[in-house]
Amino acid sequence: MKISDRPYKKLFIIFLIFLFIISGFVCFYVSHNFKNIKNYVEKHSNDKPFSVSLVLSVIKVESNFNADAVSSKNAKGLMQIKDDTFEFVCEKYDLDLSGSDIFDAEKNIIVGITYLGYLYEKYKDIDLALCAYNAGEGNIDKWLSDKRYSSDGKELENIPFKETDDYIKKIKFYERVFSVL
Repeated sequence: MKISDRPYKKLFIIFLIFLFIISGFVCFYVSHNFKNIKNYVEKHSNDKPFSVSLVLSVIKVESNFNADAVSSKNAKGLMQIKDDTFEFVCEKYDLDLSGSDIFDAEKNIIVGITYLGYLYEKYKDIDLALCAYNAGEGNIDKWLSDKRYSSDGKELENIPFKETDDYIKKIKFYERVFSVL
């Protein structure tokens, strides 16, 4: 039996056309959304000691570019910021934002970049700042004071949380990817 003799040929062709159209819309949305996010990151990270590609990597790993993302730990938005961190950053840096702004893409990026900058200033190292962004400042402070993880109290030789170790590896991978875009 030839394909043309099959009764479902027209349905199959219609399905393929439908799939093609839908994938086109998805690609347009994703690329348009990515461009907007990249523009926000470029706009708000120009005075920071880290690259646009690094911030895009954090967003990719944290939320996969989903501004409405909410984690199981209640971190929210593109950069997966918890409510108390959002409030801390807004208060410390005198940002006139409200709690509902956490899902606004640009405002979430502003707070996320500002918080990452705060962590960088505290630890003087981008890898430690990223570890703290993922595992929390308290854990980093404990690890730095523990000889099993840090011989000098300034750098981590080992990251005891597999999740955080994997997080850093993912960030570094995507940073290389985004540096060519």
